Amino acid sequence: AHSGNLIALDALQLDEIKTKTMKQIIEKLPVQGRVLLVTGEDSRNVVLSARNLSRVETCQVNTLSVLDILKADVFVATKDVLEKVQEVYA
Repeated sequence: AHSGNLIALDALQLDEIKTKTMKQIIEKLPVQGRVLLVTGEDSRNVVLSARNLSRVETCQVNTLSVLDILKADVFVATKDVLEKVQEVYA
């Protein structure tokens, strides 16, 4: 689903740490500008794969702050992560 500056993914799992794979995933999304990729606690490969992408910041759902959200142009997360964000910020 895509709504303005929010993109909800069904799932985001990587079997290996590959920046190239993460870049391809981000390029397929309708995003421009700074991307905040919010992950669950079990997504080490996603975080490590995105760390070298200049316009992508990653953050785990349990460390997400309002400042992180405000600095981003686009907020990308899985549906289950969005449910956790909604519990905290709603």
